[in-house]
Amino acid sequence: PICQAVRIGRKGGFAVSTQSVQVLRSTDRITLNTARRVFWICLLCSLLAPACAQAKPPVPGGYLEVKPDEETQVVANFAVGEISKKFNEPLSLRGIVTAERQVVAGLNYRLELDLIKSNKPFRVLAIVWRKLDGSMELTSWNAI
Repeated sequence: PICQAVRIGRKGGFAVSTQSVQVLRSTDRITLNTARRVFWICLLCSLLAPACAQAKPPVPGGYLEVKPDEETQVVANFAVGEISKKFNEPLSLRGIVTAERQVVAGLNYRLELDLIKSNKPFRVLAIVWRKLDGSMELTSWNAI
């Protein structure tokens, strides 16, 4: 027992040894520090849990969303040029809405692009294959 009580007499109260009280105090300090650590760990986990739950693990062989960077911009400009050839009229790139990349024998880019066609907004979903040698091919595109 942490605290030892000794009964004094038949009618009297109790006496507590000082050695037991000191043990109790140091045990309280350890328990309090442990409780604080547990509290902070639980608080941290509860704050991080929603962020971890929203993250989707990548699907092997699937597309992963990427932030538009220089490489994505080059691929988007290539796609606009190729789609322009199919329409036989100039198109201009207004912006990249979404960009996804898939690792194959090279890289597939699935891009949702905002274009300008005849001074009107035009949106397409284009898939471009960047081959291992660096050349590119527009494999498909659809107006959205």
